[in-house]
Amino acid sequence: MTETDLVDAELQNEKYQYNAWLSERIPLKRALEDYRDPQCLNFNYSSEKKVTVSIVIAIQQEHPHTLLRTIYSVITQTSPHLLKEIVLVHDGHPDIDLIRHIHHKFPIVIQLDMESLMGIIQARLTGASIATGDILVFFNGHMEVTRGWLPPLIEPILLNNQTVTEPIVDAISRESFAYQKLVEPVQMAFDWQLNHIFLPLDQHSWNSLPKPYPSSQLEGRVFAIDRKWFWHLGGWDEGLRDYGGDALELSLKVWQCGGLILAVPCSRVGIIYIRDELEAQMAPNRNPSLQVQKNFKRVVDVWLDEYKLHFYRYNPKLRNLTSESLDKARDLRRRLNCKSFGWYRSQVAPQIRNHILHAGLTNYAID
Repeated sequence: MTETDLVDAELQNEKYQYNAWLSERIPLKRALEDYRDPQCLNFNYSSEKKVTVSIVIAIQQEHPHTLLRTIYSVITQTSPHLLKEIVLVHDGHPDIDLIRHIHHKFPIVIQLDMESLMGIIQARLTGASIATGDILVFFNGHMEVTRGWLPPLIEPILLNNQTVTEPIVDAISRESFAYQKLVEPVQMAFDWQLNHIFLPLDQHSWNSLPKPYPSSQLEGRVFAIDRKWFWHLGGWDEGLRDYGGDALELSLKVWQCGGLILAVPCSRVGIIYIRDELEAQMAPNRNPSLQVQKNFKRVVDVWLDEYKLHFYRYNPKLRNLTSESLDKARDLRRRLNCKSFGWYRSQVAPQIRNHILHAGLTNYAID
């Protein structure tokens, strides 16, 4: 690298939070290895049925080459009969040249140019509102999919449209762009401070691998859901702004309102873990964003019932934090006849030790 290259690389690294200089020197169409368990190749999927998928990608200030690699990855690794459209939402400060390039290069991509910054949650909702596929798959702009990723991800939804699925999320190095396979599947959970916790699988799920297994919480950056059921659930709470709290809100809503979340080991997706997204997942008491704190408070006040006292014991400063009216979100919960958080705790995440919500399950084991 020349001195000019070093300066350029440093500036781009600061702007995009990954090695954008190197990204420009990696092919847009690169072939990743097949990281699936060999047993996955023996499974038959019914996705040959007439079903269509819309990929919804909401971006803010994404590096063009990295975004294009995401789009190429989806198109080249997805059967054309399944992929109806990619809905790409440019959330504030759009790159006009990039929009034009995508328009001419990828007819399958529908682009929305949001002139003002809405925040990722609202941008995702806007993209989902114009999507027409039977199933929605939410992405971000710095991901790559691996071979055979989609059929196993949507299969459980075809069997039960109230199922939400997520792939195994591997890492793409921010520095080298090397694909780093997750060593073994884990279950996601959270504690009373709403920290993400990664737990070993229960014995039944472990013995059933690589079949899908239940998870108490979505990781949130990539998942699939039946479009009609997503809107039946009200999408995300419209009071959630910017980013943060959306994965927890949808997870509780899905489980407590009659649904099921499954992690799908035979579907693998790689993601670049950037600072802003990691910050969005930080527990509210450690999060520097006041809006993220407000988002989590909304989720707690709508969905945790009397158990919110545990949350406020660890987050006393958030107790009196003001937020928008909760009436609409609470009315939706009543209208959908959703179960209590006590039910969620006992049936979905029954083991509480040291104030940790564990992700074991009792009534939702997969045969």
